[in-house]
Amino acid sequence: MSAEQVLEWVSGSDPVWSVIWLHGLGADNTDFQDLPRLLKLPPNEAVRFLLPNAPKRPITLNGGVVMRGWYDIMGL
Repeated sequence: MSAEQVLEWVSGSDPVWSVIWLHGLGADNTDFQDLPRLLKLPPNEAVRFLLPNAPKRPITLNGGVVMRGWYDIMGL
């Protein structure tokens, strides 16, 4: 996965914790780019947020339409 496909946001220096946020079917990482700011973390807590993009792939459930998805969904 290239760096362009992952949004990274770090609060503070030398983060101890990381959050990897996976978006839902058809969404992308920009849908959640404001999440770290909206959480209003304490300023003394250093956290790294990684928001990757799922690959674009045909989704069987949606008639084979190509969209971002972590895996194919065959049915509900």
